[in-house]
Amino acid sequence: MASHLASLVSTATAKATDQPVTKGSSFADVELAENNANYVKTFDALVGDKGRKHLMPKRGIAIICCMDARLDPVNMCGLEVGDAHIIRNGGGRAADAMRSLIGSQEALQTREIVVIHHEDCGYSHASTPVIQKALKSRTPDGAHPLVDAISLQEFSDPKESVREDVAFLRTNPLVHPESMISGWYYSVQNGELTRVI
Repeated sequence: MASHLASLVSTATAKATDQPVTKGSSFADVELAENNANYVKTFDALVGDKGRKHLMPKRGIAIICCMDARLDPVNMCGLEVGDAHIIRNGGGRAADAMRSLIGSQEALQTREIVVIHHEDCGYSHASTPVIQKALKSRTPDGAHPLVDAISLQEFSDPKESVREDVAFLRTNPLVHPESMISGWYYSVQNGELTRVI
C-alpha cells in the first residue's frame, strides 16, 4: 500500500511539473512530415526487407501490452520489425485486446501470446467512476449511456492483473487452443522484464 501511495504522489508530482505540451502547434502540422522524410532516408538501413516481407509475424508472437509511452515492446523483448504483433491498449488488458488478437491468430497464424503489464501504470491509478463523471460533465445527456458503459478495467496490482489476464486468455474459447501464453511484469525504472506466470 505504501508503494502504491508513493506511486500516486510521484504521478501527481509529474503531472504538476512535466505536463505535455498540448496547446499551440500540432506535432502533425509541424514535425511529422519532416520526421518521416528522415526516416525514409534511413529505412533501408534500419528496416529494409524486414518491413517488406509478408505481413504474417515471422516469430508467430502476439504481445499484449500497455500504451504507456515509456514502453518500447519490440526492443525490450529483443525482437525486430516483422517478428511480432504488438497489441497495445490502456493497461495492456487482454479483454480489450481480443478483437485484434482474434485477427492475429485466425488470419495471421500467431500461436504465442505474451502479456506485459508494468510498474507505475496509469491504469493502476485510474478510476472508472471518476472518468465517467468527467466525461458526463463535458458531454450532452444523449452520450451518457455510452459513458455508463465504459470500464477502464483498472487494477491496483500489475502482477495480479497479469495473472488475471493470462487466466482470461487460457480459458477463453476464442483464443486458439494451441496458444502458448505467458505473463510478464516490466520495470520502467531499469527496463527489466520479470516472468509472473
